[in-house]
Amino acid sequence: MDKKIYLKTVLEWREKLYTYYIGYEKYVKILVKFIMALVAFYMVSNQLPYQNKLEKPWILLGLSLIGTILPYSILVLLVTLTVVFQIYFLSPVLAAMTAVFAFVLYLMVARYDQKSIVAVVFLPIFIIWKIPFAIALVLGLLFGPTSILTAACGVVMYYILQAVKNIQIGQESNVTDILSLVQLFLDRIIKNQNMYVMLAAIVAVVFVTWFIRTRKMSYAFEIAILAGTVCGILMLLFGNLVYESEFSIMWVFLGSLLSGVIGYIVHFMHMVLDYGQTEDVQFEDDDYYYYVRAVPKMKMTIENKKIKKIYSNKGNTQSRRTYERNMSNRNRP
Repeated sequence: MDKKIYLKTVLEWREKLYTYYIGYEKYVKILVKFIMALVAFYMVSNQLPYQNKLEKPWILLGLSLIGTILPYSILVLLVTLTVVFQIYFLSPVLAAMTAVFAFVLYLMVARYDQKSIVAVVFLPIFIIWKIPFAIALVLGLLFGPTSILTAACGVVMYYILQAVKNIQIGQESNVTDILSLVQLFLDRIIKNQNMYVMLAAIVAVVFVTWFIRTRKMSYAFEIAILAGTVCGILMLLFGNLVYESEFSIMWVFLGSLLSGVIGYIVHFMHMVLDYGQTEDVQFEDDDYYYYVRAVPKMKMTIENKKIKKIYSNKGNTQSRRTYERNMSNRNRP
């Protein structure tokens, strides 16, 4: 297939999807939010199986429906409470420690970056799925530099949960046992070299992607995705060599490649620019003279051939009779 024909077909499908989305925007947003809530609560029950009640389908569906009608900031808070609830059945002490860390992170993000707060929940999930850079690229493409804080909090939250899962719980019978458990929990977080390497990689990907896509150059978005992906790979490989972190080389490349593909798909669905039609525009007002480079968004008109039936058979018969009557009257002397 010719490249131009292929691009035209893809753009037509994109416009169709966008048209359907506009027509059913309210319902699509509700469905997407429900799916996001369902995935979040399912992953909590799957990764922290300390209370089997959350594994029941009707409870998962109920929590997801509740999360659907809540704002994203409250949904994140509800997921956080569910995490603490699950850990409580493993150890009340660990649940209290997790709650302190989680709510401090939540308050930080809620204070400075409400728009991308849902990434605090989904970045740990994408780390589990081995594609953490997908969320980082989306944050860099669609949000501002404050999303770096959101990404950082998401990474820290993931390693807090990993510390909980890797601790062997004994009997917390006295103060000494409780203090030992707290110290062990803090050591698992603070001394975790993987966390620092992943934190640096995610922050670098978000920053590089955001920085390049805001530059005044052609194909800034596409270059930003490529640069962010390569930056993430190099950071993880550097961590493996210097800090002896334990990231699988295979998943570093495969996960980063898949993250880059997701980034390009998100960018394509969000905005496609036609750099071949770039124009340099100049205009002025009372105070300034402006030089503006305008790059049009690429759109494709969808061919929509419809035959509109104006008259029914009855209407056609009546119209024909009226026409014949008028002609006979006109021919009279």
